[in-house]
Amino acid sequence: MKFKTIEPSGTRVKILDQRRLPAATIYNEYDDYRDIIRAIKTLEIRGAPAIGIAGGFALAVAARAQIKTDSEHLKRILADVAGEIKAARPTAVNLAWAVDRTLHIGIKYEGENIDELRQFLWDEAVTILREDEAMCRAIGRIGAELIKDGDSILTHCNAGAHRYCPGRDIYRP
Repeated sequence: MKFKTIEPSGTRVKILDQRRLPAATIYNEYDDYRDIIRAIKTLEIRGAPAIGIAGGFALAVAARAQIKTDSEHLKRILADVAGEIKAARPTAVNLAWAVDRTLHIGIKYEGENIDELRQFLWDEAVTILREDEAMCRAIGRIGAELIKDGDSILTHCNAGAHRYCPGRDIYRP
């Protein structure tokens, strides 16, 4: 079985409720940035990279909620929302980094097309997710060379959005 801690689902964000593991595999879908903030605060989503990814998506989701606005006003709103998202876990470096990276894409946008701006924000959150997947796969490839069948592994904390062990076809949240 393959697990993904967080992934886009249409215009929503699908998050694995890690509080329910290992007894149950429950996914929640969110289309309100405040719900994603709550998922971060309540430890529904954990692990520094995964929290960062959730923050990037939260900002993109917030941009879609602001229906009647222009691009400059939306940028000002998003700056405030970014602070709110980062406050969900103030010591989470990845959260601040991903939110700031996503916000920067919005701030540097010079067009007037609000839908294009929203799409740029969403695409940046997806890019952050895909970069993390690639890093986790690289860690899995390298680790697979070091870990032999029968080895015991003790992990400390969650480290990313995805865990991949090549040759064993498993994802571990």
